[in-house]
Amino acid sequence: MSTGDITSNEKGTGARYNSGKADYSLIAISILADSFAEETTSVTALTMLGLYQETQDTEWLMKAFNIFDTDCHGMIKVLEYGSRKYKYWNWLKGQNWSIPLACAVRHLLKIILDGEEVDDESGLHHVYHFKCNVMFLIQYAKSYPEGNDLPPKEYFDAD
Repeated sequence: MSTGDITSNEKGTGARYNSGKADYSLIAISILADSFAEETTSVTALTMLGLYQETQDTEWLMKAFNIFDTDCHGMIKVLEYGSRKYKYWNWLKGQNWSIPLACAVRHLLKIILDGEEVDDESGLHHVYHFKCNVMFLIQYAKSYPEGNDLPPKEYFDAD
């Protein structure tokens, strides 16, 4: 599945190629996180993504972002990789929020389930990809609110 338009500079046309990749935005992320017996930094970050999915409060994204050491160089390498694959500033155009959320979950699950530290495609650490996707979501809350395609918060209410 491909989304967006590399050639457009219009808001909301950020491109992603996710063919063959699971759409983890469709799952209740908190329940998934709770299924892991061992508490690790990656599982805690996954829990925070679940709380973000349920509340849409970007404070949970900031906590998830900050749970790992900030290595700006690693994030820059991911963004440079993306600029070669798509184009510079493609991500900043915005896209449906479910896309970077699913990507962030996918990178965490590679660490949690497979013990894989490095992304096969880019050769860069999954944590750096995770942090970039979380950064995208934080920015989209500010600059692309119309891209919010997450489930309504009331769907998660227990009442």
